[in-house]
Amino acid sequence: MIKDVGEWDILFLMPRINRMGSGKSGDVLDEVGEVIRWGTTMRTRARELRSSMTEAEKVLWKELRGNKLCGLQFYRQAAIDRYIVDFFCPRKRIVVEVDGSVHDEEEAEEHDEIRDKFLVKQKDIKQIVRITNEEVMNDLPGVLEKIARACGKSM
Repeated sequence: MIKDVGEWDILFLMPRINRMGSGKSGDVLDEVGEVIRWGTTMRTRARELRSSMTEAEKVLWKELRGNKLCGLQFYRQAAIDRYIVDFFCPRKRIVVEVDGSVHDEEEAEEHDEIRDKFLVKQKDIKQIVRITNEEVMNDLPGVLEKIARACGKSM
């Protein structure tokens, strides 16, 4: 039995969806109906990803942290429902993804497309900004301007 509890997650004020009635409060269903352990697994995975960021993610995080970009607060490796996004601005509902070469593969592109559609339709994400590692390393001011524009701000 699936029920929508409608309560708010502590992380980023995201509404919980598809909570299982089986007594396992940390379970959610993915887009094809398979059970995912959310509670511990997602938090642990997000923590692991924060400690093993790519060089490009580290460079970008240095510019986003502490409300440096237009006074907006960003979180890194943020868990939104069943997905972990690279950076998230909850006030503007903007996700920023820093993609390496693995995202050029067909399977990864399909996964990204499914994930993006879910986040936009189910989690009210206004925009997903995709940038490459190379863009961050070679044109950081351009990347920051692109993110600022997506948030409706100018630098």
